[in-house]
Amino acid sequence: MTVPVFVDTNILIYSRDAREPAKAKQSAAWLRRLGPDGLIVSPQVLNELYAVGLTKYKSVGRQALADWVAELRPSCTAPLDAQTVTLATELHRDHSLSWWDCPIVASALLAGCRYLLSEDMQHGQSIRSLRLINPFLADPAVILDNS
Repeated sequence: MTVPVFVDTNILIYSRDAREPAKAKQSAAWLRRLGPDGLIVSPQVLNELYAVGLTKYKSVGRQALADWVAELRPSCTAPLDAQTVTLATELHRDHSLSWWDCPIVASALLAGCRYLLSEDMQHGQSIRSLRLINPFLADPAVILDNS
């Protein structure tokens, strides 16, 4: 059985960033291990991916970014709706998270994910049924094979 893992924008970006070879290699290893059945993203992640790509990777081009977003669209099964915002405000109130991380965590929780991969949050922290994982501090086999 595949464990659903929510992947934050920064991990997707690193997976194709030649300027950070170690992070690119580790991010790509996580994405390969998850495969299409284990990778979960939200509309927020796809929007951020496109926006960051336009500003940080201008040489990539709009069509290549649009193609990448289209490639990830089947994995976009986490919600971003009024319920997500309501949960995000609860998380913001109850946990030490930045506001922009709260909709990510809320989407992951509502999608039923067990893990959230992000470099931006506290590695190992549990929020309700979700565990935050910095993929640069953990091997995918160790985390996923013990799930």
